[in-house]
Amino acid sequence: MVNKKQTIGFQIEKKGKEYVLRPFGIKDVEMMRHYKPNQRVLAHIEEGEKLGVSIPQFGLYWACCELVALNTEDRQWNTKEKVDLQARLGSGWIDKKKIVVLPDGTVHTPVKSLSHATINQFVFNNFMSLALDIMATKIGVTIEQLVYMAKQNMRTF
Repeated sequence: MVNKKQTIGFQIEKKGKEYVLRPFGIKDVEMMRHYKPNQRVLAHIEEGEKLGVSIPQFGLYWACCELVALNTEDRQWNTKEKVDLQARLGSGWIDKKKIVVLPDGTVHTPVKSLSHATINQFVFNNFMSLALDIMATKIGVTIEQLVYMAKQNMRTF
């Protein structure tokens, strides 16, 4: 049992008719591991600031896209823009209301925006987790290795 006071960030989500608290970030998930599943805890809740996506996190995302593009021969993945598109499609980051099937049977699937003006940090973190897994799998590395190599490349530019 944890006896000290901790600050853990949560996002309120609506699941059907219920509202649930979900950890805001990786650090918050790690802090929750000190508690047992279904353990009852008392909490003081105050409204936090609304966070947009950070510029460094966008930079890391694009550095990962660039790294994957440089490490594959697949023509559908050989530019950072193509990697970005594949990550968005693979993670389901699509605008389902705008999918169009052309007369020749071609399906046009528009992707959602990643602009910091349109999504918050929590939503981007969820997308980023899925996207990094897709990218890492494509080039046969772990997510940790992908992020490490991308950060190394960011330092050289």
